[in-house]
Amino acid sequence: MRMVPAIASDLPIILVFQIDKPDDLERMKHAAKSIALIAAIACAPVASADSLVCPDSGIHVEYGDVENATLVCGAAREAEALFRHCDFPPVPEKLDIRIVEDLQKGCVGLYHCADGRIELLSPSALEDRRDPEAPFGFLDARAFFESVVIHELAHAAIGETPCPIDDCLVSDEYIAYGMQILSLSAEARRTFGTAAGEPAAAPYDDLSRIMLFLAPDRFVRAVGAHLAASDDPCAFLGLVKDREILLDRERF
Repeated sequence: MRMVPAIASDLPIILVFQIDKPDDLERMKHAAKSIALIAAIACAPVASADSLVCPDSGIHVEYGDVENATLVCGAAREAEALFRHCDFPPVPEKLDIRIVEDLQKGCVGLYHCADGRIELLSPSALEDRRDPEAPFGFLDARAFFESVVIHELAHAAIGETPCPIDDCLVSDEYIAYGMQILSLSAEARRTFGTAAGEPAAAPYDDLSRIMLFLAPDRFVRAVGAHLAASDDPCAFLGLVKDREILLDRERF
């Protein structure tokens, strides 16, 4: 089903759903949530012809396709719920997100901590770069895009967290990938876990700066394996966030 936001008017919009079989009820619920979000966006403050502010947040989205902006706002809501569940800091009150068609090689999203700005590849650009063999390669373009939004929002949420050494790049990426994995549906997490392998097959040595830069897929799979082995993934991520578990090594 493809949904197209209606042009705002003073006339009420009446939606009629016909349920012919049990599965239609779940589809109706999903459609109703999407329509509600689109309606809220239609009433949200608009900064320009190609930008909007997500409802009930300070996230400002610049877009080329309003459907992509809708996905960002929906993912932001999911991120807020996930961060609350894990007792993490919320998304910053003011944050600019720009949906683009190109980023530097190897990047699908970037958080610019200096000016509170995120750049994201559009779903179509993501699809062009998607590697079916990569850890998230089994996801369709929409689900992958939404997970990348949550990854970058996790960076933004912990952006002010101090680090006791030169930097905590590995720890912060562990958290961002961890939240990205936890944001997936239960079925998608099972698929990811199958691809990641058994937890024992992911030693802490895979969670290093070298692996992050030279073998990022191996790093991501190690994150997934460690979280799968944890009795409480949120609590473990919290220990990494609070630097009680430090995955980085001081450089001399």
